Order: sequence, then C-alpha cells, then structure tokens
Amino acid sequence: IYGRHPQRLRALLETWRVEFIYLWNVQGGKKKACLLEACVNLSLYIVSSLDRCFTGYVGDLCQFVDPCTHKQCQNGGTCSLQMLRPPNPPTSTCLCLPGFTGEQCQGLVGDPCFPSPCQHGGSCQRLSGKQYQCQCVSGWTGKNCQLMDFCPANPCANGGTCVITYPVIVCQCRPGFEGHTCQHDVNECFGDTNPCLNGGRCINSVGSFRCVCPPNSSGPLCQYRLAPCSPEICLNGGTCHEVDERYHGCLCLPGYTGQYCEVNPDDCVGNQCSNGGTCLDGLGSYSCQCLSGWTGKVGERLHCHLHDACLGNACHPDAHCDTDLLTGHAVCTCQQGYTGALCNEDIDECQMGADPCEHGGSCHNTLGSFTCRCPEGYTGSRCESNLNECLSQPCHNGASCLDLACSPASMAGTFRGSWTKRNRSCEDASLRCRRNIGR
Repeated sequence: IYGRHPQRLRALLETWRVEFIYLWNVQGGKKKACLLEACVNLSLYIVSSLDRCFTGYVGDLCQFVDPCTHKQCQNGGTCSLQMLRPPNPPTSTCLCLPGFTGEQCQGLVGDPCFPSPCQHGGSCQRLSGKQYQCQCVSGWTGKNCQLMDFCPANPCANGGTCVITYPVIVCQCRPGFEGHTCQHDVNECFGDTNPCLNGGRCINSVGSFRCVCPPNSSGPLCQYRLAPCSPEICLNGGTCHEVDERYHGCLCLPGYTGQYCEVNPDDCVGNQCSNGGTCLDGLGSYSCQCLSGWTGKVGERLHCHLHDACLGNACHPDAHCDTDLLTGHAVCTCQQGYTGALCNEDIDECQMGADPCEHGGSCHNTLGSFTCRCPEGYTGSRCESNLNECLSQPCHNGASCLDLACSPASMAGTFRGSWTKRNRSCEDASLRCRRNIGR
C-alpha cells in the first residue's frame, strides 16, 4: 500500500527516524540504532527518488491528470508538461519539429491555409505561394466567406438565376431579359439588327418578340422563302430542305448561321485572351495566339500562360510544386526535414540551437530527419521516456521491482556498508532495504 502512496511511506520513515534518535540517546542501543539508521536513510532516499505517480497523473500528491496523456502532437511533435503553482493544474504544449506549427504541430509553416482564413465553415484551397481560395458553404460569400450570401433569397427578377452577391449581385438572366437583377426586358426589335428576315416586321413582347412575315416568306423569323429547293441556294455546306410544298429553308453546318448559311459569327466578340494573347475566330469556337514566352494549347480559349516549370521536376520529388503564373517559376513547398528554393537541402536538426535529444542523448543528423542515441535508462525517438527495466522482471524470490532513474554507481556512495557485488542495480538495493522494512 505504501508503494502506491509515497507520502504515507515518507511519514512512516520520518517516524522511524524519531525512534532511531530515541534508541541512540536513551536506550544506548548503538548497534541496533545504526542498522535502523542505515535502513531509514536508504528508504528515505528511495522514496525521494521514487516520488513518482502512476502513468497519467502528476503533482506532489498525484492529484492532477497528466495533460500529455491525451494530447496528440502530430508530425513528430513532443508534448511538454508545464507545472504551475498549486492549486492550479498543469498545462501542456507541443514542441514542433522545424517546419511545423500549430497547437498540435498539425500545420506547415508558411501555409496560407493554416490556420484557415475561411470563416463560417468554408474550406481553404491553396493555389500557389501565399495565394488561397475559400470554398464557402451555402449562405456565405466573400474572399474569406465573411459576408452573408443573399442568393438563397433569389434577388433576380423574371426567372433569373443568382450566381453571386459579392462584391455585387450577379444574375444569369433568361433570354429576353437584362439588367443587374434581370429587371429589364430586352427590346429585340430596337436597333439596326432586325431579327426578322426577308422583310419581316418585328414586334416586341415581354421577354421575347414575334415576326410578322410578308406573303413570300414564313417561319418564326420569316426565314423560309416561297420557292422550291435548289442546290445553289444554301452556302458553306448548308443543306436546303423543303418545309412544305411551297417553302424551303437551309440547315447550316456548325459555325455558320443566317438565312442561307452565309454568316460566320465572330466568336471572339465578348471574349478576351489573357496575358496579351490575340483571339482567333474559328467555326463555332475561338483560340488564343499567345505572345512570345507564353503558351496555350489549341482549344484553351482564354489561357495564355507561362511554361509550367513543375513539368521539369524542379522541386525535390517529395516536395509540393506550384507554378507562379506571373513569372513561370516553380514555387516549392518543402517536405519535412528539407529547405532551400528547390527543397533539396537537408536541415541539420542537431545544429539548430536547442538539442532535440533529451536526457543527455546524442543527436545524429540524417537525410530529412535525425536520430537520438539515448543514454542507459532512456528510450524514445528523442530519449524522452524512462526505460522501465522492471518489464524484464529481474527480481527473484517474490521481491517487488521498483523502476528508478539512477545507476548503481550513484547508489554505492550513499549506502556504504550495505552495498554488495551481488546487487546488480539500484532496484536490487532498494528491494533489499524494503525487505528489511517488512521484518
């Protein structure tokens, strides 16, 4: 029971010390008192060395739960315990490896998404370098999802669809409507371009229009002429087809329009190539002719960008590579243990200031990491844990094993006269004294 409650055992041993003084001064039992003194001193030393708690508890009376028991430090971080003045409970922090940060070492240093700048449940997506983009949940908008999104209230009129409300409301309007919130009707009949063909008269209506055709034409746009089909009527590969026995029309190939397929619309209208590229009109499409030093595949409509430096494996194979779209240079985010512009320089953790190895361990640098050569009695990646020699059950004949953070050399000087060659470790000396206490 005293092994579980060191404070009670300490009080008992102090009582024995009083008995020793009484025996020495009053009874004159020098021999018996001397033996008692040696045992009491030995036991007090053991208790002072063993004033430790069960795993998961700390404090002079083991009254506090060890916060490091449940604290999960990530990416090789180590939990550090900080005792405060009683009755305040202890606190803990994570000591992170170089390149990591955060309460649990869960983030990379320099990561624009750590901690996440996105609010209200938005998710952060890293773009390149320090650039990021927030994917907002429904109901929120803005660069950091900090503004309420009014799209669910549908501020768009006339059946328009709300796209965004930040920085301004943007509505996708149905055909026939325009304006900031699709509030205006498009007057298709206004202007120089008459949608009605062959002399048809255009009449505007809300959201649409209709054509009043002359007697020699028919169709929604008066596009059918009163005449039989002939091969030469339709241009650019268009096909003439008879609507009925009196009227005919042209079916145009993709990229052409008009009554006789004579028009190739300029698909570059309303489109602009990025980074100074020139738009080239095609049949139903367009492409970009890029400036010297810029590139873009055929069919990449708006993209003229610099050569992707990441395609040449500029960074270390384990690093994350991004291309700066302005300079075309590779931006490398280094993996753990490496540094440099291309993340190919090993970090010597053993020379970065504080020794990462605890309890006198010897630090040895390796590529991307380090190892610790621990002194006798300690183990762990940083020599942070006391090696419990009792796990091998070295004690015999029913003796109890007590794990100590000491060595036989340190005990031999303290217990002259009771130390023998048969005692292989501090545990043996403590056990022999413990048996004397029990007698």
